[in-house]
Amino acid sequence: MFKPRVGPVPTIESGRHLLQESDRQTLADPSPRLKPRLVNEWASDRLSTFLAGMRQMARHVHDLAGLSSFAIELALHELSSRRGSLMVIDNQQLLRILAARGLPDWVMETAALRLGEGVAGRVASAGRPMLVDGHQSAELATTGRRRYQSESFLSVPVPGARGVLGVVNVTEPLHESSFQSRDLEQLVNIADSVGLAIEGAIRYREIEELAVRDELTGLYNRRYLREFIGSILDRAREESFPVTLLLFDIDHFKRYNDLYGHPAGDQVLREVADLMRKNFRAHDVVCRLGGEEFAVILWDGRGEQSGNGWQGYPTTAFEFAERLRQSTMRHRCSAINREVITLSGGLATFPWDGVTPDELMEQADAALYRAKGDGRNRVYLCGQIRSC
Repeated sequence: MFKPRVGPVPTIESGRHLLQESDRQTLADPSPRLKPRLVNEWASDRLSTFLAGMRQMARHVHDLAGLSSFAIELALHELSSRRGSLMVIDNQQLLRILAARGLPDWVMETAALRLGEGVAGRVASAGRPMLVDGHQSAELATTGRRRYQSESFLSVPVPGARGVLGVVNVTEPLHESSFQSRDLEQLVNIADSVGLAIEGAIRYREIEELAVRDELTGLYNRRYLREFIGSILDRAREESFPVTLLLFDIDHFKRYNDLYGHPAGDQVLREVADLMRKNFRAHDVVCRLGGEEFAVILWDGRGEQSGNGWQGYPTTAFEFAERLRQSTMRHRCSAINREVITLSGGLATFPWDGVTPDELMEQADAALYRAKGDGRNRVYLCGQIRSC
């Protein structure tokens, strides 16, 4: 799940200075020496007036998704291009796609770049725009599965009040074999104009998220779980992909509170929550339901792209559950004298175990109850005596 980040980030030296690269990357300084863009003066004046208006309304825009999509559409229209993306730095210091055109949905959901990695990662890290042109392709990494490449690629930083928020990427020009310096300058102007508006929308979303976050662990709460599972099941029915609900408890949690006190128990909850963040994927939804009870929604929107519909009962859910269980057993929490922490869990998967949120919750809870009754420290699959 995307979690935009606003805080100390790489600074922008200048929106008009370019990062020096190899001779296979054509880099230019968009200075007053540049030739004017090949549009008539009327259109150029209209765009300048529009961008000035965008800067004025920055404080009043709260629709992050709509604003991000608009920024990409504007950039592609002005640069006559087929493909583009707006990537924002999240809390894990990764660039993730907020809006795009010309990319499959699954790429938008899973694409991630570290700061300094690839063209976009270097632009975000250095705060300087880049034009790549020639035999060296610009790549957009997508969690190790595929890479999209282009021999003409623009990437510019999106500035905020406190530094770089992310980058805007544009590629595949329609009418020219490659982008020119004037195109880079135009994209810089667009990014500069929408940056403050995007930052304001991100902050507004963060305020809204406080209502669906657990105060102790920072995970999503029960309210958000109910909202998300309903929406993801609707999408799963249309695109034919499985959704797995994992419920689990921390075994003997009351004992930690009784022996070491409630502050120690709270620390156990926070550290288990951290282990969950590390052992599940960014787009999986991790929640604390209350007390020592947690839930995870695991999903992959791959049915549409595979061309084969349902791929059979997903065994990867067991693998994630087992990885979390073993990781928790290896972990040592100093607040409880480094005792071993164990988990019990139950899994239920749409469409095999249920087709509504209530059905999945009921079946996963029944599997969890059986796992605890059979000795704890195990995960059961709904309807089967099978453990991780």
